[in-house]
Formats: sequence, structure tokens, C-alpha cells
Amino acid sequence: MSLLDSIQGMVTPGLIDSLGQKFGLSPAKLAGSMGGLAGTVMSGVAGRASDRSSMDSLSGLVNESPNEPEDFDRLADAPDDSPMKRRGYQLLDLATGGNPSALGGIGSMLGIGGGATSGLMGSVAALAMGALRKLGRTRRLDASSLSSLLHSESKSYRDAIPEAWRAHVPEVEHPRHARSVAIPRQSWWPLLAILVAAVAIWGLTRSHRQRKETRRPETSQTYQPSQQQQREARPQQGHQRMGEPSAARAPGGTAESKLLAEARSQEPTGQSIPLDKVTFATGSSTLEPTSDDQLSRVARVLERNPLVRVNVAGYPDSAAAENETLSRARAASVRDALVQKGVAGSRIQIATGREAALAAGRETAFGHVSIQVLPGDNRG
Repeated sequence: MSLLDSIQGMVTPGLIDSLGQKFGLSPAKLAGSMGGLAGTVMSGVAGRASDRSSMDSLSGLVNESPNEPEDFDRLADAPDDSPMKRRGYQLLDLATGGNPSALGGIGSMLGIGGGATSGLMGSVAALAMGALRKLGRTRRLDASSLSSLLHSESKSYRDAIPEAWRAHVPEVEHPRHARSVAIPRQSWWPLLAILVAAVAIWGLTRSHRQRKETRRPETSQTYQPSQQQQREARPQQGHQRMGEPSAARAPGGTAESKLLAEARSQEPTGQSIPLDKVTFATGSSTLEPTSDDQLSRVARVLERNPLVRVNVAGYPDSAAAENETLSRARAASVRDALVQKGVAGSRIQIATGREAALAAGRETAFGHVSIQVLPGDNRG
């Protein structure tokens, strides 16, 4: 039985009714489209079957514990931060190269908006991940075996996509010859030795640089012991880059200056920074034209700090209007705008404001989009 057959076997009349009601589709239309939707998701995943990093990520999702049966009949009512919905959105990001909104054309063909399309495709991806995890309970699915499986079934995925949809499905590379991403066992040890040597050299170099920096108070008049003093001193020392906002421009700083400070910090605080000039019409995920100026400044900060990865969280208009699908669609709109301005989509994660608030242990703040620097090597 192929993965597409397994996915179709998980689709029940009750699930079709609940998903159709949630996303504004008749049961007959949705039932007739499920094969094409599943083929679209799996075709995108198969297009990355030769990429070791992608297959490692997929293997981690498939084998994530606990791997127990899930109730997909309740998929339509599950919150976006539930395990099966979260894994579905992660698979959709993998299938689309981090740009789910690229599938908006399929939503137009079905007669639904961008937010509904993102939610529906995320639900279909959750079903696909459920089928993979079910298979993983019966046999080992590591990166190599997943690559082989996707290669062997890739043609059936493409064939399941209706001809009328194919112009709206992002192009992905499907290798002509199935090949495994596994590295031959005997070649691991030389690669491992090279990797260990590279890490050791990097560690020695960094340690030497840090020792030199600790001596600067004796010889450098520009040294300041605190990070805040360093940020305020940078414009006077000539360290501010052209086009980037100054952290000392106004009391408290703008959103962009806070982002810049986080991006340059050795240990970012992980604070959620509201993008106060980024706005949407009520109930919409479409950016208003006035948002462009602040997004351009944010893009410049990210372009000039290329090691920084961020999380963008979207929020609904109010607590009374809380809508996780709309929140995620707003975050996706901001990510798409930053990608159009030259920021790599792989550097931008998206979440709902509720997810971001739960992760940071804070209350949800309504009415804006926020950005957060993720932990890592943030020296740009």
C-alpha cells in the first residue's frame, strides 16, 4: 500500500464534513480534492528526498515520541499547537521550502482565501504525517529509508495532482534516478575525523579571540564592559552599518533597533518584539501598504546579520476574535514580504501569537505581529 493510499484510508465522512465546514468547502468538493491535495504535499516532500538535511528533519518528525495512534477524526477541531497539527505544519514547510503561501493558487481554484488554504493544506499535511508515523510503527524509517520510499513513489504523487492545478504548484526537483541519501558506512570515520578537527580549530580560534578581547580595557579607550554601553557607543566608534537603525535613536528604541540589538547580542534574550507599524485590515491577513517601510528596515537588519534566525508570530485582532488560522496566515504574510526583500525563507519560522506566548511564558498581546531572534550564533 502506497502512502497516498494510507492517507486516503484515514479520510472519513466525518472528517470531510468537519474540514469542509471549517474551511468553507462542500463535502463533495473537498472529498473529490483530497487526493490532489495529498499528492501536492507529498510531491513537494519527494522533491527534497535527495537532501540529507531535509530527510534528517523528516525522520525526526516521523520518529518523534510518543509514536502512538492519533484521533484524526478530530483534526478540524484540534488547536494549531497540538502535536499532530504542529507536525503537519512542519511537513508543509518542508514540502514548500518554507513558503506555504506559494500554494495560494490552489485555494483560488477551490474558491477559498489564503488563510483557509494554509489551514487546509496544514490539515492535509497532518494526515500525511500521520500515515508516515503509522508506517514508522511497523518498520524503521531513518533518513535513508525515507529517501528511498519517497523516490519510489514520487511519480504517483505527481500523477495525483489534477492537471488544472499544476500551474499553481511550486516547481520541485524530482531526480530521474532514485538514490539514497545514506553515506556508505566506511566513509563515516574520515568525515567524522574531519568534523572533529574543524570543531577543535574553531574552538581554539574563538578562545584566542576572546582572550584578546578581555585584555582590551588596558589598551583601548573604546572598551565598555556592558552590552548596553557597547550598543550606545557603536555609532561614535564607526561600527554602525549604513541603512541600519541606531539603538540610541529614541528612548526605549524602535522595534528595528531592538531587533538589531538582539541580532548582535552574544546571548539574545528571546524577547518578542512587536512590529508596531505592520498592520492588517480587520479579519484579514493582507498587509496594508503602510507596513512596507518597517518591513524594509527589518529586512536590512536581517540581511546584514546573515547568521540570525527569527520567529515571526501573528496575532488576531482581539481576544474575542482569536483565530489561530488567521494568526498563522498573518505571520506567513510577513515572512513572504521579508523573503521578497531578499531574506532567505529558511531563516524565518512562523507561529501564532498564542504559540509564541506559551513558549515564552507570557500573555498574548493582540493586534500586531511580533518578531523574535532565535538562539544560536548571532554575530553578523
